[in-house]
Amino acid sequence: MSFKRKENRVEAPKPVQQTLEWQLKTPAVESPRVETPSYTENVREEVEVLPVDDAPIKANNAVETVEQEELVDSHDDHADYLKLAEKIDSQSFEKEFPELHYFGQMHGTYLFAQNEKGLYMIDQHAAQERIKYEQFKVEIGQVGRVSQPLMVPILLEFSKKDSVKLEERLPLVEEFGIEMEPFGQNTFQIQSHPAWIKKGQEKAIIEEIIDFILADEKITVAKLREATAIMMSCKGSIKANHHLSEWEARQLLVDLAKCKNPYNCPHGRPVLVHLTNKDLEHLFKRIQDPHQSKRQQFE
Repeated sequence: MSFKRKENRVEAPKPVQQTLEWQLKTPAVESPRVETPSYTENVREEVEVLPVDDAPIKANNAVETVEQEELVDSHDDHADYLKLAEKIDSQSFEKEFPELHYFGQMHGTYLFAQNEKGLYMIDQHAAQERIKYEQFKVEIGQVGRVSQPLMVPILLEFSKKDSVKLEERLPLVEEFGIEMEPFGQNTFQIQSHPAWIKKGQEKAIIEEIIDFILADEKITVAKLREATAIMMSCKGSIKANHHLSEWEARQLLVDLAKCKNPYNCPHGRPVLVHLTNKDLEHLFKRIQDPHQSKRQQFE
């Protein structure tokens, strides 16, 4: 699946007491009007997005009107996977993944966890994408070692143009672990495939792999393996609005902590966002911004 991006203008979030869905409704009580400073004046700490590169990325708090990119599920464009595969993900992080204590889920999309350093928000789809990507990368890297023969060969039909291209690239297909040969006019038969392809998914996955080969005349086995691992992890991961049990959510965090790079999905999006204790204190105005206090001294 690919993500088409559509920009929308999103208004600044309303004060917390107006947005929490679980707030208890209470009768309105008249109280003296109190002038308070602007919400943005004291919120100057930056929120840590853990990290796209080796160093943490900083993103400004969403307290003003911001650009929000709407993610649309359309990852079926093979060009997207091939473009991502050009940047082979070999990065690992020496930074130890934080020990997280899970305590809730929001809208079947985000997990919430905490530790002594603050609050963590986890995108469950991005987290499982990362987990599955690293698993598939290992399995797909072992192609050729274990092959699964088919009792009934799979027949695939192509256009005349694609058939000519594919016949020229049969050595690459075989190197990837798929035994395929011509079978009549513009038709090929699959006799065996890598053992990591699950039963019942053989035809669909092989068609995806062949589409990668036809879409990129210069594709290498390494790039083909990478694109396939990204595609498999994306299509096989839980989506938004999928509610997890407490055990499933905790296990997801355990598996994420074992990843070489637990901070980003294969597409480069952050898996988790960290709000430190200090960030939260600023948001709730429990501490005064030092820049604000110095400014007041000269007014």
